[in-house]
Amino acid sequence: MTVLAACLVFAGRMLAVEYDVMRTKAASVRQAGGLSGYQDVIDSNRPSEALPPRSALFRGIMRAHAAAAEPGKAAALLRLATADMGHALAARPAWGEAEVSATYLAMLRDGPEAACTLDALRRSYSAAPFLRGSAPWRIRYAASVWRLLDPAIRSRVVDETVWLARATDHTYGYARGLVAQTPAAPLVDARLRAGTD
Repeated sequence: MTVLAACLVFAGRMLAVEYDVMRTKAASVRQAGGLSGYQDVIDSNRPSEALPPRSALFRGIMRAHAAAAEPGKAAALLRLATADMGHALAARPAWGEAEVSATYLAMLRDGPEAACTLDALRRSYSAAPFLRGSAPWRIRYAASVWRLLDPAIRSRVVDETVWLARATDHTYGYARGLVAQTPAAPLVDARLRAGTD
């Protein structure tokens, strides 16, 4: 009987966590789609540590996007987003999506050429060399700071761009467009012509 009760308590907690994550993710989708009904998540005073890591990640991303859209509130929102992202990464070190989000956050907070932003980009590639959802932003950002990247990171950017180009018939031109008119473009084109991964 005690084991059954413990199992029920555990299942109840897991359901609560999943509900929290789904609610926060849905708010994030509404924000990204330009819809209403997400501001309460951004404004929540619930401490980062009280959130499931995935909820912290979604809320941190939402706050970062809000900071980019509301310069008057940017400093406070970036502080809150940094706390959310810190909790997500502390709970799940080397989490690719969180590392890319941390790069975006560092870019907003410290600038695209700041050492901490470039370090965050490096960590994101170490955590996950290929990320379907985040690849376009990461490739575009990396191409914009190409001259500041070391050869190892440049190689990873080319790898990810080639991977994205070959993912489907529809992504070939799109992926090449992400690096068009940048020093990465000839390297990507050469790899695509060579037909080697």
